[in-house]
Amino acid sequence: MRAAPPVSTVLLFTGLVLPFALILVGPVSILPLAVGLIVLVGAGVGISALPLPKPVVPRVLVLVLLQAAVGVLLAAVCALGLLLAGGDPSWAWFQAITYPVVALAVAFVVSLSIRVRQDQAELESALQANIAATARVRSEYERERAALARLLHAGVQSELIAGALSLTASPGNGPVTAAQRIAEVVGRAGRRFAGETRSRTRRTRCAR
Repeated sequence: MRAAPPVSTVLLFTGLVLPFALILVGPVSILPLAVGLIVLVGAGVGISALPLPKPVVPRVLVLVLLQAAVGVLLAAVCALGLLLAGGDPSWAWFQAITYPVVALAVAFVVSLSIRVRQDQAELESALQANIAATARVRSEYERERAALARLLHAGVQSELIAGALSLTASPGNGPVTAAQRIAEVVGRAGRRFAGETRSRTRRTRCAR
């Protein structure tokens, strides 16, 4: 929670108090109220410039005490002004309660609004990071899949074709010999596939 913006708080408080002041006291209340508003702006600027405690509970307590002190100061200034102007100063003391309530309400709303905007910004940043990571993983997957397809169609397929042609050219002396030669062809193709896969993996790690 942070201190209420001075100008916004003063304008809101003036809009709430001025009609009652004119009805209860009359035009004589305008001058004391104007002086009190100047005091409010100065006090609000001073509170906004103060370094407040970082923990939440002490921070709120300090703000409550400061705004209560400003409310008492405002009521005293307005009461003195009314007394000098010949009006009834008693009505001014309700501001000692009204102003702290208004200032703390404005501070709460402003702090909540700022917190919501910060959370939205963090959420959007995290979402963009996830989208970028997903796109990167998908790009790497597509690249590896294309490389694997080229490996199968180039190296392994050529080994299998060469093995099939050799079997056709010299069928051998029986099914056992044919089976052995097929196993040799498949093993050779598998070894070539494994070797090229390891080479591809090493190149990928070096690139990263």
